[in-house]
Amino acid sequence: AATDIAQTTATLNGSITDAGNQTIIAQGFEWRVTSATGYNTYEVLDQFVANLTGLTANTSYTYRAFATTALGTVYGQELTFTTLAEGTVPCTPVEMTITETVCYGETYTFNGQTYNTTGIYTTTVAGQGTDCDTNYTINLTVLPQNTASETITVCAGETATFNGQTLVAGVNTITVSGQGTDCDTLYTVTLIVKPVLTENVDATICAGETYEFNGQTYNATGTYTATITGSNGCDSTITLNLTVRPANTPINDEVTLNNDELPYTYHGQEFNAFGTYTVTGEDEFGCPQEYTLTLVHNSGINEVGSEFVVTLYPNPTTSNATLLVKGLTEEATIMVTDQAGRVISTTTLALGQETMEVETSKLASGVYYVRIQTANSVRTEKLIKK
Repeated sequence: AATDIAQTTATLNGSITDAGNQTIIAQGFEWRVTSATGYNTYEVLDQFVANLTGLTANTSYTYRAFATTALGTVYGQELTFTTLAEGTVPCTPVEMTITETVCYGETYTFNGQTYNTTGIYTTTVAGQGTDCDTNYTINLTVLPQNTASETITVCAGETATFNGQTLVAGVNTITVSGQGTDCDTLYTVTLIVKPVLTENVDATICAGETYEFNGQTYNATGTYTATITGSNGCDSTITLNLTVRPANTPINDEVTLNNDELPYTYHGQEFNAFGTYTVTGEDEFGCPQEYTLTLVHNSGINEVGSEFVVTLYPNPTTSNATLLVKGLTEEATIMVTDQAGRVISTTTLALGQETMEVETSKLASGVYYVRIQTANSVRTEKLIKK
C-alpha cells in the first residue's frame, strides 16, 4: 500500500507472503508515472519499504512489488496513487479501533463489508471534503453457540411441548431466543415415551368364594378390567380372567376293613369304629368336597353286594400296583387319592377289562386309597407305597 503521500514524496509498503523454498536474491518496487511505459526500480533490503522522492505534484503513479529468486522474478499486483496538488496540506489518516461482539450465526457489517467470523479486520473510510481518511481496525468476536440439553418423559398418548413447539419421540432440536443482549440457545430435547403396561391375571376360585380385584369383589366367572398406575408411573391395564369352579357333588366311599385295621385314617381324620361318616375335605383344586365314608367289617369275602371281586397287588408296593376286578357288569371309574383326600389320578376301567396298572411308582411313600366306582356300587382299597 502507498502511505504518507505528499506533493513530491510517498512511501510504498509491501511484503512477501510465500517464497516456497527459494532464496530471495532481490526485492523491492517498480514504479512509474501511470501514463509512462518504463518502470523505475527501487530495491529494498530487510524492510520491504520504499521512500520515493522527487515526485511531481498532482500526478498519478503506478507501482508493483517484485521478488527475484533463481527461478526468476515474480511481480505483485499493480496499484496506483496520486500525489497531492500544490498548496494541498498532507492529511494523516485517523486511526480508530472498533471492538464488537456478535452471537453465533449473526453478522457484523461496517463500511459496506460483512463479517461473520472472529478476527481482526481493517478498512478505510474516505474523508468527506477536507477531512482525512479514517483507518478502522475492527476486533470482532463471534461467540460460540450456546447449547443445552433437556430430557422429558411422558406416557403413551400424552403430548409434550418445549418453547411452544410440540415434541416428537426421540431427539428434537429447538432454538430458544435470548432475552435482551443474550444470545440464542440451541436445545437438544430428548422425548421419552413410556408404554402403557398391560397384564393378564388368571384366577380360579371355588363356588361360594369371592375374589378381590382393584377394590371390587367378584364371585362369577368372567373377564374384568381395571386401570391403575403402573410401575413406570403410567396407566396400566390389568385384565382379570376369573373362573368360578362349580360346587362338587358329594362322593360316597365304602371301605372294607379287618378289626386290626382300625383306627382308619380318611382325609386327615381317624375313625375307630365301623359305620357311616360324613367328611369334608378338598378336591384336587383345593375346593370343598363332601365325602360319605362307610366302614364295613370284612366278612372274608372280597366283594361288595356280590357284584365284583377286587384284588390289589403287590400291596405294599415299591413301584406300580396291579388292580384286578372280576365280575363287572358295567364300566368303572378308578380314582387314586391320598390320606388327605386329594385326587392323584382318575381313569376308566372299561366293561370287559379286568386288569389295570395303578401308577404309583413316582408317588411318595405313604398310604393311598384306590376307589372302584360304578353306577351302582363303590369299593375302596387301601394301598401302601413303600
